[in-house]
Amino acid sequence: MFRLLQMLGVTPIMLGYGAGDLTQFVDLSRRYRPTVFYAMTAFLGAGLQDIERSMGVDMRDVFASYKGILFAGEPVGPRMRQTFERWGLAGKIFNQTSFGDLGHAHDCREHDGCHAWEDIGVAEIVDPENGLPIAGNRRGELVCSSLVNPLDPLLRYRGGDIVDLRRDTCECGRTHARFTPVGRSADEAVVHGRSILPMDVWGAIEDVPETSHGLFQIVRPQRLLDELKIRVGYAGTPELARLRERVADSVEAAVGIRPLIELVPNERRHAVGVAAQDSADGQAMSSAATDPRAPGELASRWAIGLLRLPSGCQPYTVSLRDIERDTAWAKSVFERSRPPQRRAAAPDRHRLRQRDSVAL
Repeated sequence: MFRLLQMLGVTPIMLGYGAGDLTQFVDLSRRYRPTVFYAMTAFLGAGLQDIERSMGVDMRDVFASYKGILFAGEPVGPRMRQTFERWGLAGKIFNQTSFGDLGHAHDCREHDGCHAWEDIGVAEIVDPENGLPIAGNRRGELVCSSLVNPLDPLLRYRGGDIVDLRRDTCECGRTHARFTPVGRSADEAVVHGRSILPMDVWGAIEDVPETSHGLFQIVRPQRLLDELKIRVGYAGTPELARLRERVADSVEAAVGIRPLIELVPNERRHAVGVAAQDSADGQAMSSAATDPRAPGELASRWAIGLLRLPSGCQPYTVSLRDIERDTAWAKSVFERSRPPQRRAAAPDRHRLRQRDSVAL
């Protein structure tokens, strides 16, 4: 990504998810006046809201130079969208999602769905239950077939994304199919015959002031449920019984089913929400101080603060400043795992690569 941006003539400013990175983002935005942010998340947006409230920062000034904010890896929630629009970014919020693992898909200036690049793959939708094709502009599970990968083509690949697919021509002029992600088949809960996805309750949870950060989880031990249970993060010190009723009222008005609400402080959701409470029974993970980077637990940790860790590990925050240290650690693990006869030859090959790179 870094080299691609440089080839495009763009100067990247790299930031992580560390405690001081958001204030640094504010300072760098005012100093250099960037034009694009990639990739925004609800977690970062909530942190910027906290800075706005606690430090009195004028976020309209911070984002004054930005021509686009790209949300990637997760859609932008209704309330978060309103917040960014209040900061002067109306019409400048874009979504990036997966085009069935063939590539990425983005919405355009019309903001009417993400464009599937059908010159690299064919898009269709099927019934997630029986796999039968669904015709027309409907909702279903996205299925993609690669057209340009001769080595490892994906043919009618089902990635589990539930989308609303449209095939009419977009107002921007593009004729390829476009789709709006609404959830994943693994996230769907069916309660008394009613399909419930996270997007169905997201706005209702954000509408309650104490839960406006939109941190929640549908507790789903299996797909078919007798009751809808939602674990929701809250801010402040509200009267929990009344808050529980107000959240339940808001969700019921949105989906027509009265949920059972479990309230959890936002701090706990931030710290262990993704990792510790991902199990079906909702039991918290052990907080034993075990190094999650022990051999055998190598994982991609690029500028991400909430990790999905195995039992017995504690969540921790990583920023881009950790990468050099982590790279040295990973290299040492790799070197220890190599056969002795190969380890001795490595320095000469490394020096040769250095000379080649200098010559180039």
